[in-house]
Amino acid sequence: MLDPLVVGATVVMVPPYSQMDINTVASTIHKHTVTFALFTPTYTVALQQYCESSSTKESPLLTLQLICNGGEQNLMKMMFKVVLFLRSYFAHTIGYDCQVLDDYLQPIVVGDIGELHIAGKGVFAGYLNREDLTKKALIEYKNNTYYKTGDLVKIDEHGLIHFIGRKDFQVKLRGQRIEIGEIEQIILNFSSQVTHCVVIKYKDHLIAYVESSTTEVIEDKLKEHCEKHLPQYMIPSLFIIMKKFPVNANGKLDRHRLPEPDFTKIASSDQLHVEPHDQLEIDIHNIWCELLGLKKISVLANLFSIGGNSLVLMKLFSQYQIKYNYTQSIALLFQQSTIRKHSQLLQSTNTSQQQFKRWTPLHINEGQSSYAQERIWLDEQMRFNSVNSQIAIYNIPFLYRLTHGQLSIERLQQTLTLLIKKHSILRTSLIYDQEKQYLKQIINETYNYSFEETIISNDDQLQDIIKYEETSNKIFDLTNGKVFRCHLIRQERNDKGNILNENDFILFNIHHSAFDGTSIEIFINDFEFAYTNGQLTIENELTYLDYSKYERQMDMTQTRQYWSQLLEGYDREKQLRLPYEYHIETSQRSGHGGHIDIQLDSDLIHRMSLYANQLNISMFQLCLSCYYVYLFKLTHDQDLCIGSVNSNRYRHELQPIMGMFVNLLPYRIKLDVRKTSFDDLVKYIQHLSSEILSNGHLPYQEIIQLHKDTNEISSSLLPYVQTMLQYDQQESSNNHQIHLDNDQTCLSRLTLSSSSTTKFDLTLNIFYRSELSMKQLDCSFDYSLDLFKEKTIEIMTKRFEKLLIELFQSSFNKSKQPLYELSLILPYEQKIFNDLNQTNVNFDYPIKCIHHEFIQRSEEYSQKVSIILDEQSLTYSELFYYVQLVSIHLIKNFNVKLQEIICQCVERSLEMVIGILSILMTGGIYCPLNPQDPEMRLLTLLHDTQAKHLLLHRMTKEKFNFKENIIENLINIDEIILENNFIDNEHCLSNVNVNKDDIAYLIFTSGSTGKPKGVSFFWFFVCK
Repeated sequence: MLDPLVVGATVVMVPPYSQMDINTVASTIHKHTVTFALFTPTYTVALQQYCESSSTKESPLLTLQLICNGGEQNLMKMMFKVVLFLRSYFAHTIGYDCQVLDDYLQPIVVGDIGELHIAGKGVFAGYLNREDLTKKALIEYKNNTYYKTGDLVKIDEHGLIHFIGRKDFQVKLRGQRIEIGEIEQIILNFSSQVTHCVVIKYKDHLIAYVESSTTEVIEDKLKEHCEKHLPQYMIPSLFIIMKKFPVNANGKLDRHRLPEPDFTKIASSDQLHVEPHDQLEIDIHNIWCELLGLKKISVLANLFSIGGNSLVLMKLFSQYQIKYNYTQSIALLFQQSTIRKHSQLLQSTNTSQQQFKRWTPLHINEGQSSYAQERIWLDEQMRFNSVNSQIAIYNIPFLYRLTHGQLSIERLQQTLTLLIKKHSILRTSLIYDQEKQYLKQIINETYNYSFEETIISNDDQLQDIIKYEETSNKIFDLTNGKVFRCHLIRQERNDKGNILNENDFILFNIHHSAFDGTSIEIFINDFEFAYTNGQLTIENELTYLDYSKYERQMDMTQTRQYWSQLLEGYDREKQLRLPYEYHIETSQRSGHGGHIDIQLDSDLIHRMSLYANQLNISMFQLCLSCYYVYLFKLTHDQDLCIGSVNSNRYRHELQPIMGMFVNLLPYRIKLDVRKTSFDDLVKYIQHLSSEILSNGHLPYQEIIQLHKDTNEISSSLLPYVQTMLQYDQQESSNNHQIHLDNDQTCLSRLTLSSSSTTKFDLTLNIFYRSELSMKQLDCSFDYSLDLFKEKTIEIMTKRFEKLLIELFQSSFNKSKQPLYELSLILPYEQKIFNDLNQTNVNFDYPIKCIHHEFIQRSEEYSQKVSIILDEQSLTYSELFYYVQLVSIHLIKNFNVKLQEIICQCVERSLEMVIGILSILMTGGIYCPLNPQDPEMRLLTLLHDTQAKHLLLHRMTKEKFNFKENIIENLINIDEIILENNFIDNEHCLSNVNVNKDDIAYLIFTSGSTGKPKGVSFFWFFVCK
């Protein structure tokens, strides 16, 4: 393993436990263009056989220039056995055609789960006298008859089919298809004390009922066991342990008698639950429970760790203003986000101050537009009103499918009339007043909305309608108050008079000037009530027009000062140095855009969530930090403005009002990336976010006027914001279904395919759903086709994913490194760089010790990749740094002496190489121990070596919890690296001198007596 490092080559390591996977080894060789390999003859035969049977045109072994074999004999005999084995194994599938298809009979992608369908001579003709069962079991696909096996399988990247379970026991949760049997089997494997297990889907959660008569089976241990064997989305939210399952008269499990889950346990499962201790804490506790949908919350629980977000915080702020006369900053609530801290803040409020004054209805029908309406109207007029822009960018369509029951069209129209009557914004005109030179709104008495019906016969027609609704600039007329539209889309087979039937669609479409994301929930709640009850209470409450009036009367002096200071010195006119294909001198855009999703695995999402919880930050703050680093690495600009939106419903009275409240805010981030780590950045953005949240009500069009040059001729409304972070967080799926007539009728919301419009040059979309223990994070990029090609954005998405992996899934803690050291270089680019750096190594000089040679290569090839393991890599300079760090630590902290035996027990990892070189650099004797050996063998080997020091890492530290005090120092390499406490004491290494007669390393071989024998190797032999 160390030989390549001596000559300046790159070591490519196979991941732990993958060395026996021929597919992985072959693909690794091909991926990294490996030229030299060392195998046993058995492995060489297996690899050769794999290549001969591979369907790929190009053999992965073509790059190998030298294969070194040793350690075995009878090569020809083994080759014959391998051939016979493979022939026998594959004989059963000859003549059969296997297809893995989804519910729509479409082929699945690699790694996805689908149903196995089999065709061939062995497929039966049908069930005798049961035509109904035959139709269910046999299908026609590609001119062949296939049998639906009901088996759920997935195809891996090597073309192998893996059985997952039966389709009968599959559920779908948060977009993930889950095989219940797999979870149950994992739980049953926990202990022989677990006699039965049943996992069910309860609402949006997985609940595990476990039957066990012993107290040894506890929830925490079960959850820990599942976390080791299952992805995050498959881990049950609750474990309910029962001594005996209820059964029915037939002796079968009676699911109806299983106890109902108590979700309050989850809210406090990660910490000691503390009850409220006075009336104020009780009242605050009740407010939190109502907003978060929980029954019980610890007064020490952090708002953001139990599903809270900035919108919830703003609702709390509004309620505190009304009920407790809270007059302090919302930023304080943000920074001190527990019930107890909020109680203390409320108690410290000076009640002698002027009482909080509610906004009351003004009973007006005409007035100036809101700032948000004005911004949208100006943006349409200035940036998207050109000959190149023939599409609308501010339409908000949302589509529902009738999944259960029937829906009366007549009652639907009556419901919409009630909604428009209550929410005057849905019948409000926006007109530019030429005389007063401002945009005004007028509430109309007539209900001028569109109601349309279309009959479709296929899915393509549905997609055409959706695209039209998203992009048409002809369906709304703001001057006449036509801002709302309902489009019924009926299946041709369901065209039956005045009734919508199952699989028909309702598409609601509202112009953004009258609607925002929060308005959807208000719309759905009122729609459900009005349809079911035939009426809708219209209280004497505040209207959107009233809000617009009050908003313009607010004193924003302090807020203007804040934004003026934040944006002081920022270059308003600079263009981000992104990899554009096209360059447009003006700020005008066509609105045409593209969309690319980023696939993040569940482990990465889980690690991001853990990091956010550990630092007590919101997921928005973490994503904003990642996006800043990403943009900095792309543009090499430390001074960046990233746009994001604020819900802007900063008062309690605004919560039930439908309308457009959202404000666009520029997050200006300027840091010294050479002195700032990612941890530092996150803390800075946490503080910045709380300040911006407190000052987020200053309209964006006023923000951009603060530092406007009098000679500035740009007509852009977005001088600060060219790129956006569009963040959306939900704690429930309330907006995804509409239940009518006491659940007799159900409408399910459908996610629309990616939009073909975009408002900004580049937008990172983050959808985060945190519901108790379940985490979902969807990530995508929207981009302007005026500036980018799709291929460029595809590469950019890979870079962003690479950055997230480096920050949260790396073996080394990259969050403590300076930001500039983080890398966006992709593996194929790394290969190109490696090829460019290939040089001939001259061996004319005398051979020295391995670690001395390594030091010299580190100086010569400091930026060349020294070692690769999966997606991890280290350059020569990085590897040398960590080797120095560990070796100095061994000498100074553990007093390692020359020729002292140091054992190391680690899995195949980057730490393994660091450990070996560190031991050699100290002048110690390296002795490897196999982590797969049983405990007694390890004890024997440690006793035989009489070693005082044992190096291990996170994957092996649990193996050495021996009762016997056989080793003096257990040294965790991970902890040394994570602490990164570099001692400036390199001279202690220069004093280490070894000669050819010193021992370099010690290994154990199996002896004839059964007892391992230690074999030493001198430096003379190693150097030779």
